[in-house]
Amino acid sequence: MSTFIALKSAGMGNRFKIYVSYMARYGEIKIEKPTDIHLFENFELCNREEDIKIYPHTGSGWRLLVDDDEVKYIDKYKTIDQLYNDTPQYFIDKYVPIFQSLRIKPEVKGIIDNFTKDWDKDNMIGIHIRTSLPPLDSGRNMPWIDFEGFEREVQKYPSTQKFFLASDNSQVTDYYTAKYPNQIITYPKSDIVRNDAHSDDLQQTIDGFVEMYLLSQCFKKLIVTFSSTYSECAWWFGGCKAEVFMPTFWDKVPPEFFDSCYNKKDASFILNGVPVAAEGCRTYAPLNVGENYTVKDWVVYYE
Repeated sequence: MSTFIALKSAGMGNRFKIYVSYMARYGEIKIEKPTDIHLFENFELCNREEDIKIYPHTGSGWRLLVDDDEVKYIDKYKTIDQLYNDTPQYFIDKYVPIFQSLRIKPEVKGIIDNFTKDWDKDNMIGIHIRTSLPPLDSGRNMPWIDFEGFEREVQKYPSTQKFFLASDNSQVTDYYTAKYPNQIITYPKSDIVRNDAHSDDLQQTIDGFVEMYLLSQCFKKLIVTFSSTYSECAWWFGGCKAEVFMPTFWDKVPPEFFDSCYNKKDASFILNGVPVAAEGCRTYAPLNVGENYTVKDWVVYYE
């Protein structure tokens, strides 16, 4: 099969990891998220009703996929998500070129290039604070975020150090820009970004991606939120150059969540009665593919 369909899936980071994962496996990727077409030249929109009858597809997922024969390159786990600087070089060599092959639309690339024209990227530090607080979320799902830890990292550096800050909460950006006015750089968004599987606002999509890519241009260091695929994609877009630090109350991360994020080699999961290699991937073959198709570890095979 040379074509794969990526249906709408959660937030931007999740979708991008799906796109890149299946670009590694298929010649053409069609996507359902209409606003993402305005970010990259690589894709065309799918016709959901027709294409999923013909092609393999997924509507959910958040991992950069690891094939069966690639697990040997990882010492402890069988997935590579959220490993950052501990990511085996094999996967950096595999996935960085695919991230770099995403052709950003010229009008969006122009915004990024103009914003960073005076940056010393090798000395820039990026901060991504995903609060999961109102108005976007209740804050109950991520109790492990060490908010004071982010500021402690900032205070470790001299007053001449520049930081680019991205956040889902305007109170966070207002606090940092007021307290560190000569150090903190922010991108002026038109609104709080609510970009997810249910929001197809073009300007919010562009703003969200521009912030992500600006983070990626902070090559010195990234101070990011644990479990955020938005943070993660920024690191990959930047060529995995940046040192990464995650201010986290690790003792507050529920063990089951930690284990579902970092899948040890002896872990097993059952999806619809069928064993799968890792939690967090949901790939389904079309309902009418017939008996000649099989699905194994997120790949559809024609026999």
